[in-house]
Amino acid sequence: MKRLDEMEFAEIANIYKKIISEIINEEEFEKEKREYEKKYINFFEHINAGMKIKGGTLGRGEIKYARNIIYGWFLESLISKAISKNPKVKRIKFFGDDKSHGFFVNQDSKIEIKGPKTTEPDFLIEFHNGDNMFMELKSAAKEIFTIKKGNIEQLSKAAGFNKIPTSIIMIDLVNKTFEIKNLEYFFNARPFVNQRFEGQLCFDFPRPENPINKLCDIDISSYINNNIFNLDIVKKYILLSIAENNNLRNYIRILKNKMKLEKLIEEFDFSKEDFEIKIRDIRNKYPEVNKSWNDLENEINKEINKK
Repeated sequence: MKRLDEMEFAEIANIYKKIISEIINEEEFEKEKREYEKKYINFFEHINAGMKIKGGTLGRGEIKYARNIIYGWFLESLISKAISKNPKVKRIKFFGDDKSHGFFVNQDSKIEIKGPKTTEPDFLIEFHNGDNMFMELKSAAKEIFTIKKGNIEQLSKAAGFNKIPTSIIMIDLVNKTFEIKNLEYFFNARPFVNQRFEGQLCFDFPRPENPINKLCDIDISSYINNNIFNLDIVKKYILLSIAENNNLRNYIRILKNKMKLEKLIEEFDFSKEDFEIKIRDIRNKYPEVNKSWNDLENEINKEINKK
């Protein structure tokens, strides 16, 4: 499958329809399709008129950036409808970034995405037993399943500030499967430097194995994990939320800078460890590199003289 941002809307709609057809009927799908196709056409009318997207496009260009946004909105709506059909679920609603799924042209003639710009989970799921859970939606079209460490940190913040356990659902668009993991899974995993994301730290996500139609009957509430509220990575955000809610400005500064310091130390330690592994790998594979330059020079000269 080629990159999603290289496809036209009709191609994406066809892929999504095949993925979700066992859960959502034709009428429901066509309603969602019409809504997002209209947004797609409207978005590109502005782009073709030379308008730019406010805040930039992260180096992708207007066309690819716009496609990623709208195709993401479209998939969110479809997955939300699928989850809403699960008998354990009382209600599911959009919660995080761009939850209005809309845009407008501002006074500077730039395209501006509606909604909050903080990184928060996509969905808030309410269960019939009274429990709540945040869920972040991720998808992959190349069978490469990763999630940025920064994304995990922001989801941890949302969990801490709202006291709501959080999970991530990964959709494999190629094989029409999904997998759900709660945040604790990543707290016990080791990140890696991902060159596909400009060298950012990322986590591997387990390969999705569950057919999409299972979203209707699995116990989604079983992914709730309240243990995360006992972990330092979440507890620090709970503490920050308390300080902010009580306007304790001095402690807000202290806590934020302590978080910044810990992040720098963590990145330094990780980089140091990563380089040590690379150094060890080279030395183990090519033990001759431990020889001095003079020794290597003498050996090379001997080899040349033999000829």
